[in-house]
Amino acid sequence: MQNRSICKTAAALLTVATLTVSAPRASGAQSAGAGGQSPAVARLAGTFETVFVGVSPDGNCVWEGQADGVVAGRVRLELELLGPPSAAANPVWRVRARWTIDAGEARSFVADLEGVVVWHPGLVRLQGTITSGWMAGAQLEQEARIVNGDIAGGLAIVR
Repeated sequence: MQNRSICKTAAALLTVATLTVSAPRASGAQSAGAGGQSPAVARLAGTFETVFVGVSPDGNCVWEGQADGVVAGRVRLELELLGPPSAAANPVWRVRARWTIDAGEARSFVADLEGVVVWHPGLVRLQGTITSGWMAGAQLEQEARIVNGDIAGGLAIVR
């Protein structure tokens, strides 16, 4: 129950705040290595935009929206503050996140991530593993900005 009020308070503060930094854009696939050889790691990139929709029954902050690029579809992002409720007063939150992308049968997936929310200047950085669906086992990295309570940015799938 305490997480609900934390989430609502954070969202309200973000809605009032005006951040002028725009969302970062994800880069494309990595270029070939020296001598024209293929890189050992491929990065599949995309972008996403979400709006704050409320609090889940288990108290997590929830955003929903659209992903485009390497995977296009509906995205749901749930953030859980790690630590005691008093940690909500900190300018940097350690968080656990669940990404769910509904992109049809071929490319839907769920990823479990961890990272940080830096409230000023409104950065969200997460990384973890795609746990089920398309590209299961691959790493997902997300970097985004919070603007007026909504989250938008780039994502990269590393395989």
